[in-house]
Amino acid sequence: MKNSAIFLIIILTLLISACNQKKESKTTIISYPATIEDYLHNKFHHSVSSKLRIETKDSIAKYLFITKESSDTLEIVEMPFEINLNNPNEILIDTTSAKLIAQKNYTLKNKQLVVYKYFFDEPASADEEGFFFISENRIIAFNSLAWNLIKLFKYGGAQTTDLLVKDTTDFFYLHDVKTLQK
Repeated sequence: MKNSAIFLIIILTLLISACNQKKESKTTIISYPATIEDYLHNKFHHSVSSKLRIETKDSIAKYLFITKESSDTLEIVEMPFEINLNNPNEILIDTTSAKLIAQKNYTLKNKQLVVYKYFFDEPASADEEGFFFISENRIIAFNSLAWNLIKLFKYGGAQTTDLLVKDTTDFFYLHDVKTLQK
């Protein structure tokens, strides 16, 4: 009886200590080919081919647009950004918070998509204000308030950016011209 009580205490101690151990979070990395198109004053300016690299740990996804990658170097072509996948109310662009200000539903190939619009304004800085647009946890566009610059982030296949470009409401366009010219 005494041996079975000791055995039971040892088993319970092992179970309790096993339950108290924290699981180590794992980082997952996925990449997508991406093209970034720049429009200045609503006219095509240039495009850059890159790779969108998404590093996710727990509920935080970090995004990098990379043109060159080696074992010790990443050449990043856009500001990095971060999304808390459990909280769509704000994103981080580099280290600056951008707040969710609107969202709009679209349909693309019989699939319902939500596009989130975030306002970016770096404190104590001028002429960088603008809007970031996110859909399916990927940045799809940036529209600058100061420079009349639009950036479209395309990932192949049917493009959510095409829905934004064709949208003639004030959700996407900020200026009188409501089209982009290639």
